[in-house]
Amino acid sequence: MVAEKIARQGLTIRHVGVVITMMLAMLTATGIVFTAAGLCYRPVAQHFGVQTSQVALYITCVYLAQAIGATPAGWLFDKFNPKVVCVIASLMIVVPYFGFAFYPAIWCYWVAGFVIGLGLVCVEFTMTAGILSRWFHTNYGTVTGIVFAMTGVGGVIWNLIGQFVLGPDLQGWRDLYLFFGT
Repeated sequence: MVAEKIARQGLTIRHVGVVITMMLAMLTATGIVFTAAGLCYRPVAQHFGVQTSQVALYITCVYLAQAIGATPAGWLFDKFNPKVVCVIASLMIVVPYFGFAFYPAIWCYWVAGFVIGLGLVCVEFTMTAGILSRWFHTNYGTVTGIVFAMTGVGGVIWNLIGQFVLGPDLQGWRDLYLFFGT
């Protein structure tokens, strides 16, 4: 029996919309959380009277949560409506990040980092890979590369904006967290 060829749909406006949506997710969520993280380390450390390394520990918590949450995130993405999972995951990033402007102790940053990591693993990897693989059967690698390149673009954009919001005396760190959180 001769195997039937699956007819592939050509590139449509919906394909382009999917790529743009994934690019925006990488530009914002990943670009802000990872590539602009160091902007506030010094002023937050000064505010709490701790070493800069204690502030940076929240990024370690983000990575730890991603390591723990990667498999469950994939399972959730497959079992439930991906739109609902992605909205909840996005809220798990935005709400604790917004809270960085208000937390009363450094340990709150670590807990928030863990929650952010659980949300980010879904948005950064599970959502992106899952959705792109459903839409692009050919050129998947190219499209994924284009989408993930936005992480670097986000690093450029958010670091430039962040330096402006922080100001020369670094006193705008709360404003920066509020700006990035929204």
